[in-house]
Amino acid sequence: MEGAAGGALVLGERHRLAALVGVPGPVLAARAGELLAGGWSILALDAAAAPALPWEAATIRTPADPSRPRAVLREAGPPPSLLAPDGIADVPGDLRGEIAAALDRGPVAVVRAGGAVASLAYAPLRTETLFDVSVDTLGPFRGRGFARRAAALLIEEESRAGRSPVWGALDSNLPSHAVGTALGFAPCGRLLVAEGE
Repeated sequence: MEGAAGGALVLGERHRLAALVGVPGPVLAARAGELLAGGWSILALDAAAAPALPWEAATIRTPADPSRPRAVLREAGPPPSLLAPDGIADVPGDLRGEIAAALDRGPVAVVRAGGAVASLAYAPLRTETLFDVSVDTLGPFRGRGFARRAAALLIEEESRAGRSPVWGALDSNLPSHAVGTALGFAPCGRLLVAEGE
């Protein structure tokens, strides 16, 4: 953590993620800009924390209907399963590194269509009580309910470990918001995101 009179810049090196807390002033705002240029993502509640950064609004959601993921798993459709370590070879190359890292930290849910990986759900960030739901659905399989089914299984698995899901997505990511809503999530907060390359 780097501090200044009006706030701080909290660094999460493992995930290349930083949070601007409060209004930390020009030195830390400039440091956030350097991190962004280096491929980090920056979070803040107020654009005044670093007005020069390319902020995008995001909505955070929590379960309004915790029973919904279980109901989704009972719906007709391809069954989701947990990805086994030897299944990483089936994951497309551009996602393989990210999914391998997620698999090292916890469960990864997968839905297959015709034997091919269609959708994957995992928790890139987790604490003792919370986890962030992340879903990747490959292009030809989008809009067919696979993301919803993969996320539902991940939510059930993480819930068994005593963690509650958090669903965050840029406001421009309408498909993600639709999946979250279908799984019973409701908006509970907002934040700003500047994503590194």
